Amino acid sequence: MRKMLPVALAVTLMLQGCAAGVIAVGAGVATDSAMDNRTVGTQIDDQTVSLRVTHALGTHKKLWEDSNLSPVVLDGQVLMIGQTPTPQMRNQITEIVKNVDGVRKVLNEVRLGQPISVSTEARDTWITTKVKARLYANKIPPGRIKVITENSEVFLVGVVTEKQANIAVNEARYVSGVSRVIKFFKIIKPSK
Repeated sequence: MRKMLPVALAVTLMLQGCAAGVIAVGAGVATDSAMDNRTVGTQIDDQTVSLRVTHALGTHKKLWEDSNLSPVVLDGQVLMIGQTPTPQMRNQITEIVKNVDGVRKVLNEVRLGQPISVSTEARDTWITTKVKARLYANKIPPGRIKVITENSEVFLVGVVTEKQANIAVNEARYVSGVSRVIKFFKIIKPSK
């Protein structure tokens, strides 16, 4: 029995570490949700719509395989970003998405062309990181504005005040490597 005591203590300590990790991850998710100006219910609805859109697009095999598509949902409005090879496929994307349950409006920003390369994705990730850092430096809380970069184009998405929107757009414009900034905001009045 005494030989098992150190093992039992070690396992107990490891499990406590795991619990702390789970709590930390949960706290991070809760923080992002808390910083988002949408209600938790709206956030869940938007995630559900995003999954439905992805599923609907995925049922069109050739379109899905030949394209790089990402839906971003804000209050039932869907911003489609990515690349597709033909104008017909681009139009098909809009038709598919607008018929998904829960979609109120579609903004199709899918570009014509082949899906971007891994090196372009890496560059886009770096641009996103720089934009987020500038927003944070300007006291815009993380989670308030979602930043997505596709082929050097920066998409800013969120529920923000007019002042926050202006700061975000101006800061993103001056990040090296950014070719264009597209805003997809719902403007709210500042809380007092």
